[in-house]
Amino acid sequence: MKEFYLRNKIFFDKALLLLGVVALCFAAVFAMSFVAPFVAGLVIGLILSPLASFFQRKWRIPRGVSAAVLVLVFLGAIAAIGTIAVNRLLEEIGKLMQYVPQYIASLRQNVEQAATSLGLDMGFEDISARVLAFSGDFLQNLMAGGDFLRAIPSTIFRIILAMLSAFFFIKDGPLIKERLASLFPAQIRNQGHKVGTGLGRALGGWLRGQLIIMSIIGAICIVGLFILRSPYAIFAGLGIAVFDIIPILGAGGILIPWAIISFVSGNTGFGAGLLVISVLCFIARQTLEPRIVGKRIGLHPIVLLMAIYLGITALGPIGILAGPFIVLVIKIILETKQ
Repeated sequence: MKEFYLRNKIFFDKALLLLGVVALCFAAVFAMSFVAPFVAGLVIGLILSPLASFFQRKWRIPRGVSAAVLVLVFLGAIAAIGTIAVNRLLEEIGKLMQYVPQYIASLRQNVEQAATSLGLDMGFEDISARVLAFSGDFLQNLMAGGDFLRAIPSTIFRIILAMLSAFFFIKDGPLIKERLASLFPAQIRNQGHKVGTGLGRALGGWLRGQLIIMSIIGAICIVGLFILRSPYAIFAGLGIAVFDIIPILGAGGILIPWAIISFVSGNTGFGAGLLVISVLCFIARQTLEPRIVGKRIGLHPIVLLMAIYLGITALGPIGILAGPFIVLVIKIILETKQ
């Protein structure tokens, strides 16, 4: 047995590391609701730590001072952007509430005309009433904030925890990293360093690329919807840009059904404009993604789609990110040399 293990040591070591990482990822996802502020602080710390190191090296500014200033600037920027974005989104949601009944009425008229010509009874009266009631209730709850007001104290407390965590992760990041590394044997540290380096390179490159592409897709959608005089161009454009990250579906997953509804409703000009925007988004992603993102991850779109599906099935909405992340970790571990 010992000889068999020695002959296949690399395989067993990778399998053990693989199981440990996957188990750790699942445990982290399930524990996210308890440690979310600290995870947010860690992410902010990882983003801002290079700046603190630069200030310390270039101008000999103490790391603690840099950490405090960077966290305050980051918080101020997020607060300003968030305030502007929320106000704009609420304004456009209010406009959407006004247009939903018109869309349903127009859609109902066209569908009923088509059904009558075919001698069919679509039962659209009941369907439209339910859709209208659901849409109205949903948007009114969204505008009213739902449990938002009651959640404000908890949210503020979580933000404070996240900012304090970010401060300490920036200030004492090298020390924390050194202390954690000392808990593991040298072989595991070396293997973990290789996996972490590969994961950081792949994930960082992919994230930067996707943010650039999402920004371009969002700009195309917002400008296009403004040209089409959509009353909620920013709200819809940002949503489409985020949805575009889903492989295979992309921006067309929203724009094409929206265009079909517009055609059925008789708004052919708006529907044609949506199709043009969808084509421009498709061309932009297909042109930019190979150049900006390249092969940093190396996951085929079908593998990425399966990872998202399995992630959602096993972990819920957070699986959209956790599924591909776990698959990426598995890939890097399998490709990492001893």
